[in-house]
Amino acid sequence: VATISDQRCDVDFIDSLYKAGMNVVRLNSAHMNEEGFTRVINNTRSVSNRIAILMDTKGPEVRTT
Repeated sequence: VATISDQRCDVDFIDSLYKAGMNVVRLNSAHMNEEGFTRVINNTRSVSNRIAILMDTKGPEVRTT
């Protein structure tokens, strides 16, 4: 499982992770918008449709800082 940011999601990078054994891309919804999700998903699918997509949805939280 690799958490991929929309800031670092080029096809070559995702392909290198896939070749190293990554088979799940995790998307952190607390730090991305719809455009970012679309970019990561499209680039992931261009590498392989066998990579699972895991979306971590933002839930209740407590922040002290």
